[in-house]
Amino acid sequence: MNADRRKLLSRVAGLLSRAHTEIEEARDAEQAAYDNLPGSLQNGAPGDAMQQAIDAMETALDSCDAGISALCEIEGVDIDHD
Repeated sequence: MNADRRKLLSRVAGLLSRAHTEIEEARDAEQAAYDNLPGSLQNGAPGDAMQQAIDAMETALDSCDAGISALCEIEGVDIDHD
């Protein structure tokens, strides 16, 4: 693989890393909001919707991790933090 493609993939790995951070922040905020709901709302439709969103964000985080790991397995590709 040439240097230009390695550089491009390093930028993509960096983008995935930044996306992971932002998704994690959103997930943490949603989890805190869910935790602060009264039990009656946690067990109702609002709580169910929030929990589904939290679960979806967990899936997205796992996908970001998998993408970063796969790209960093390529020799010369590292996370570009620019």
